[in-house]
Amino acid sequence: MIHRQDSEIWWSGKGVYYALNLDAFATQFGIWLRQFDDLLIALGYSSIYIELIIPILVLSPFFTNQVRLLCVLIMTSFHLGMAATMELGLFPTISIVSWIPFIPTCIWDKIKERINNHRDPEVKIYYDEDCEFCVKSALIIQTFFLLHYDVLHAAQNDSSILGKMKGAHSWIIVDSDGHYHSGYSGFLCIGSHSPIACYFVGLLSRRPIIGIGDYCYKIISSHRGTISGWFRFLKRRPLCIRQSLVGSLFCLIFFILSIVWTLRTVGFAKYVSFSPIELKRIAYVLRIDQGWKMFSPNPASNDGWFVIPAKLMNGGKVDIFSGGGPVVWKKPENVYAAFGNQRWRKYMMNLRKKGNKKYRLYYGRYMSRKWNRSHSKGERALRFKVCYMKEPTFKDRIGEPRKIVLWRHLCFKQKKKSKLGKK
Repeated sequence: MIHRQDSEIWWSGKGVYYALNLDAFATQFGIWLRQFDDLLIALGYSSIYIELIIPILVLSPFFTNQVRLLCVLIMTSFHLGMAATMELGLFPTISIVSWIPFIPTCIWDKIKERINNHRDPEVKIYYDEDCEFCVKSALIIQTFFLLHYDVLHAAQNDSSILGKMKGAHSWIIVDSDGHYHSGYSGFLCIGSHSPIACYFVGLLSRRPIIGIGDYCYKIISSHRGTISGWFRFLKRRPLCIRQSLVGSLFCLIFFILSIVWTLRTVGFAKYVSFSPIELKRIAYVLRIDQGWKMFSPNPASNDGWFVIPAKLMNGGKVDIFSGGGPVVWKKPENVYAAFGNQRWRKYMMNLRKKGNKKYRLYYGRYMSRKWNRSHSKGERALRFKVCYMKEPTFKDRIGEPRKIVLWRHLCFKQKKKSKLGKK
């Protein structure tokens, strides 16, 4: 938001219009929304006011639970909207997850109450306490299945259960009705009493899967000694919520470093005295060199797509960027899909910048190897051009694209003509 405080585009409501006209980012839904000019203006104003007001409301001392829940819902909807209209990689997901700490306590209490209501303390899991693997497996299942804390029991404490366990060569599960279960059937019984696993019990109870489950359980049961060695690294220790002093200082240092680095992105000249050159080195090594300038201070006012026409040995011409299709200069229906994924999109968008001109040779060599290794001699490329079709975006229209040749590449070295001396 700080980066956009002086942005004429965002404060005029045109920010979303320019962002959705970046074809390398827009989804099909985002492209469809372009036709609604008034809606784009409304979305532009709402996005900037949401980013301005929500950080203040989330710290409200009044009606805290209600206001925070409203903020979480608004921001979650905001980022889901971004994910639906633009291909932004993990950004929307990370942004939504970052709002989890602001979910009010009352919501977590309701979730806990629902989990506790689903737990059945009368279900008992009897395990072999002399088997290290059995003990660890029981504890893991209790933890991740969110079972009642009082469900685990050592079979050695009950002679009748111990006899059943030795006879079945299996753990013994006693349900709330007093019925005994062993092997894979016991696993299904436990799952039916788990607030998480209960949703999958129906699928896991299918006849073919039951057969596979019984077979896997017999294999595990007959090799408990070997498997115990695999899990020896898992040590049982009490849960410690309190962080150590060293750990707390470590987190504090990184928190301060992150804040200082963020200040650099807001105004380098103003805050450079707080961030010496050593901070830059540390940030790059530890990858805390984060920038928060997405579409700031303004979205790009030009966009485009790539075409790489290649001349083949057999005389044909193809576009090797599109996988060997005909050379078409017209904008593709889905520009983002042409890149393959967000990392290739980022690479290609950086490649068009003048500062990265030296890397175009390496990209040319890569494309040459990739194409020629997968094609026969006649279809191998002799030379190609990396072309960028630059398309400007104006306030009221989309401009005509202009072809820019970024690189010309020869796939094979040219043989020098020998000079014949006169006799």
